[in-house]
Amino acid sequence: MLLAKYMLDVAMDGIKNGKYVASAYALLVAFEEIVDAYSANDGKHFHEEYLADAWKYRLEWIKAHGLFETWEHLVYLCNRVVAEGRYEYVEDMLRLINDLMDIKR
Repeated sequence: MLLAKYMLDVAMDGIKNGKYVASAYALLVAFEEIVDAYSANDGKHFHEEYLADAWKYRLEWIKAHGLFETWEHLVYLCNRVVAEGRYEYVEDMLRLINDLMDIKR
């Protein structure tokens, strides 16, 4: 969870400095790190065991743990930030990530 917290700090710093696109990307990485931290509790280590197929197996885990809609929503919000300059969506992404960091899967 340490890397997820670091990426959250990177995103928050980016927001303070008007770097919304970088913040949006950092929040996607934070989600990945949250998933990796929670899945490690299940004995899954995607980067170590499944490097070539890490995202395939990560997505399977995400779906099995009811997080796929959250992932899709984060990607949707990130696309709005990047493609449309809708920087207000970074705050929505931040809330989703903060909520995920407070739960146990």
